[in-house]
Amino acid sequence: MNSKSESNATRPDTRFGYVVVLGRPNVGKSTLVNRLVGSKVSIVSRRPQTTRHRVLGVATKGIYQAAYVDTPGVHKDAKRVLNRTMVKNAIAAIQDADVGLFLVEGTGLHEQDHAVLKRIMRGSGAKSMPWLCALTKSDLVRPKEKLLERISELSRMQDWSAIVPLCARRGQGVEDLRALVEQHLPEGPHMFPEDQVSDRSLQFMASELIREQLMRQLGDEVPHRTAVRIDEFDESELRVRLAASILVEREGQKAIVIGAKGERLKSIGSKARVGLEALFAKKVGLRLWVRVRPNWSNSEKAVKSLGIHEG
Repeated sequence: MNSKSESNATRPDTRFGYVVVLGRPNVGKSTLVNRLVGSKVSIVSRRPQTTRHRVLGVATKGIYQAAYVDTPGVHKDAKRVLNRTMVKNAIAAIQDADVGLFLVEGTGLHEQDHAVLKRIMRGSGAKSMPWLCALTKSDLVRPKEKLLERISELSRMQDWSAIVPLCARRGQGVEDLRALVEQHLPEGPHMFPEDQVSDRSLQFMASELIREQLMRQLGDEVPHRTAVRIDEFDESELRVRLAASILVEREGQKAIVIGAKGERLKSIGSKARVGLEALFAKKVGLRLWVRVRPNWSNSEKAVKSLGIHEG
């Protein structure tokens, strides 16, 4: 983390806190964090378990600075090392948080929501901090009166500080949620410069933008058996040169990623380059290779080597 800025450190009226964002996979955590921060700090796709790392998104507004901790989705029966590590990372984030934000879909509560909430509340420090509940995708609820049923059911699950219906994709209700979060931030100096939006490096962000395209363009099983490793990174005043390896577990997966006559890999690289050039605000030269690493997602050594450490 960056050191405190001297100007903020002398202001007793500032507020700062870590806000841990939790919920089951694919409930909209990353979309909401990106909207609250006002910048893309987490990749998104329609597939569950897109987020693998804890990613910090920093939002500064006047005297308030909130560091939103976007976490992997909490899910039951995590069998592989990768999935177990992701879930442990999510739960471990609670112990350093000042405010909890739990997400469920406004379109309906699932059995998994109840199970996830119970597990979260067993985490160290969970019961000692305020919790807000965000009802995501609430614009899809028909008729609107059903939102009252959801809110009533949620109220029986947990003693929330507030329950907020919203649609992060459209920005509806997000400012209401932001105001509630700010009310619960403890007094203290800001920990990040005002213009900083994430604690992650540009190389990390680059690898995630490539992986985002894998999640979006590949079939059901293959994306979860892929990882991206940055092999070369060279940035000049006018251009960035990147070389990256896409890791898969089997030769058959490699063939799928490459596609007929290399067309799938070209598409992944082309669309990733658009995001990379927006990230770096300059031209990007990108080279991609696909490499087989058998059973990497069930290897503690391989998972650690990719920076996915147990929280």
